[in-house]
Amino acid sequence: KQIDAARSSLAAAEQLEPQNVGPKLGLARIALTQNQPEDALKKADEILQIAPTADAHILKGEILNRKGDRDGAVAAFTDAIKIDPNNIGGYLDRAQTLVAQNKDAEAEADVKVVLASAARSVPGNYLEALIMARRKDFNGADTILTKIASTFPDFPRGFYLQAVVKSALKQYEQAETTIRAYLG
Repeated sequence: KQIDAARSSLAAAEQLEPQNVGPKLGLARIALTQNQPEDALKKADEILQIAPTADAHILKGEILNRKGDRDGAVAAFTDAIKIDPNNIGGYLDRAQTLVAQNKDAEAEADVKVVLASAARSVPGNYLEALIMARRKDFNGADTILTKIASTFPDFPRGFYLQAVVKSALKQYEQAETTIRAYLG
């Protein structure tokens, strides 16, 4: 929790080894958590110049998402997937961004890739349930949410979606219990 000291140490390390992406990554993460997306984006672009990895593109996509540039974020996540087609994070982040853009069909394609590789992926299952709920397939969404409900204490938005789904299914007592858990 000593952000200034961490930033100072990372800046010193960056001066010692300008081609090492580690300090730049740390500085980008700090800038992002400190709500300085322009500084974070500058560091992400520096990282991409040195080592255009899937993770570097995902970082840039996260930053662009934070800035509200959904199309830019999707492009960055797509670049990550092109570099590493087995990087589940790129598919998940792109799917979440596409859902935010109401492009559920495109998001669903990414979710299917994730679930084919990692059937127990909580974010993947959550996104599948969310897309189903948006299509009004509440029974299908409920089945998936029930399967992953034990993870909701660590994944609170699952409680919220489950409450919405239970309410749509007119299971009001369960919806109330779930929304209380979310609020707790």
